[in-house]
Amino acid sequence: LTESYQIFYDDCDDAIPDKHFKPWGRYLMISQSKTFGMEGAIQIKTEDSNWSPAISLSRNHAGCRSITTAVDEETGQAPLYEMSVMSYSLEGILSKSTVIRIAPRYILVNRTGKTLCLKQGDATVFGSTEVSFDDIIGVDENPQPFHWKNTESPKYVCLRFDEDGLPWSGCFILHLVGTHYMNIVTRGDEGELERKILRISIKQQDETFYISFKLHNLKYA
Repeated sequence: LTESYQIFYDDCDDAIPDKHFKPWGRYLMISQSKTFGMEGAIQIKTEDSNWSPAISLSRNHAGCRSITTAVDEETGQAPLYEMSVMSYSLEGILSKSTVIRIAPRYILVNRTGKTLCLKQGDATVFGSTEVSFDDIIGVDENPQPFHWKNTESPKYVCLRFDEDGLPWSGCFILHLVGTHYMNIVTRGDEGELERKILRISIKQQDETFYISFKLHNLKYA
């Protein structure tokens, strides 16, 4: 299965820039599961992960499946890939067919006009100027999937702009639907630090969360 975003793109590989495919590969592997009831099921995996829990082939099913990986010997971390799963029946001459839609659990869009760095963590990251990051979102406003860097770490995300010496923001939850505001530091025209307000919009469609980031039009007072 090729990774794609039907909400934003035509169903064509050429419409998806290569840079949006992550190190886990362009494809999901799929296998029939033999341990799941009479209705049948499948399992999925990435190139480096374990097989997911069984996904039912029954109609009108929705849920989330987590795919774990082995611990990386260099980092000591085990990535976690969360996938939303939804099944629905077709109509007409295909009424006996069932569509299984598999998509990333979280899809991010950067509308700030600046490159954003992301880091999985909690309040201990807040205010630090640690250089390392887990993921990066460019300024092209194209949707990008997000998966967890470490299965064992808290499932919160911190942000900062991709500029030298900037501190990490506070952390937030990716599945808390609504509009949220967060203080974030950037640099002014002369290199001085400026505090601004970042607006985070989180919407849910089926089992997928769409998270967009945009600078608010007011500086932090």
